[in-house]
Amino acid sequence: KVPIAMRLSLLLLFSISVGRGLITTSVSRAPAPRACASPARIFPQDLNLIYDSKCGVCQWEVDFLRSRDSEGRLTYTDLESEDFEEGVPRNGYLTYETALASFHAVKADGTLLKGMPVFQEAYAAVGLGWVWNVYNNPLAARFLDFGYSIFARYRTDLTRGSSLEALYAARKVARAGEP
Repeated sequence: KVPIAMRLSLLLLFSISVGRGLITTSVSRAPAPRACASPARIFPQDLNLIYDSKCGVCQWEVDFLRSRDSEGRLTYTDLESEDFEEGVPRNGYLTYETALASFHAVKADGTLLKGMPVFQEAYAAVGLGWVWNVYNNPLAARFLDFGYSIFARYRTDLTRGSSLEALYAARKVARAGEP
């Protein structure tokens, strides 16, 4: 168990960092199941944010971005929804477990973002890219990536009261009972 003081400190640090636009992590290309002749868009929006609606901090961030997205450049996929599809292009070929471990987004061209770059890209899409300019400094980026990695590791303990492992196990049990 994570002590309550540590939970609150990490939650406060993350909230302040996100609110001031001080956070981001890694970028990778989702593997294509087959070669394509042209880089077709997977969806009409610029970015699909894959988030955990049962995490208060995550939901707050998504609500904030929705309120700023007047041009409809973002789409949202709740990984806790019954509609969440694992292993499909629009969701970056992610499994539930991988998606739950960190904030992810998929660009319309299939590029998968993880951690801090998700925030940088999402804020840019809603006209707030300047908030993340600090991430262009390599030293600041390393610090923010490190801070986010700690938050991501303990996020579910802090916001949902259960570890990632416990949530994975609960989902596996729930899915085993489905027809």
